[in-house]
Amino acid sequence: MFYAISGINGDYEAYKRALAKLKFQNLDDIKEEDIMNEDAVINTLEGEDVLYVVGNIIGAGGGSIKILQDMMSRDNIIAVVGGNEYKITQSLKALDDHIRNTGSVPPQAIMDRITSMLGDELKGVIDEFVELDDDEREDIVDYLDEISEEAFLEVMMARKKFVLVNAGIKGFKADKVLDDYGIEDFVTEPADLDKTYYKDRTLVVGCVPTPEGKIVKQNNNVAIDCGCGKGGQLGIYCLNNGKEMYV
Repeated sequence: MFYAISGINGDYEAYKRALAKLKFQNLDDIKEEDIMNEDAVINTLEGEDVLYVVGNIIGAGGGSIKILQDMMSRDNIIAVVGGNEYKITQSLKALDDHIRNTGSVPPQAIMDRITSMLGDELKGVIDEFVELDDDEREDIVDYLDEISEEAFLEVMMARKKFVLVNAGIKGFKADKVLDDYGIEDFVTEPADLDKTYYKDRTLVVGCVPTPEGKIVKQNNNVAIDCGCGKGGQLGIYCLNNGKEMYV
């Protein structure tokens, strides 16, 4: 099955609950004693799910780094850059460079300036990042760079077409191809759910407030950010059948 979530905002426990609820599988789930058992391997692959994480993976939830580390270990989790990732990546690169070159974290005045620029929501991510060793920091930076190359995803499922973006499509024009937009166009301006962007496909977005913390389906739009990490829950949307789940 193919699922989409958005706005985990660093809530590692909610993320793990979502994977457990979906009984999410990939090759990592093959037991060591079955690794040479062809039937066991085939059965796992046939049941393999795909999870699209539509931005704002990191945030104030306290477990941002653990989420990223788990995601990067799975070949069937595909991420789209969100506003939080877009905002913080260059700062994490600069911090990594400084620590490698000096062997220490920057002075507190510089750290305060960085967190002030990023905002309280991302301060905890900085604190988590500087506790990592060199290899772990490099892995996180490389993964965020990889995510940043995916500002949108186009998916076809059950003869239905989907466009997945973190927020919306700024300056949207029906005849403009998605490759002609910039990254900021997908992460800075939340979609207007009263507007029909596409008639022949469904626009799936995060970063749009949803009433009562429930997924909203309106005008060929699906808003799936239900306030996880901010007092709400994590919504899960199945692209195959439109089913909604919450953790």
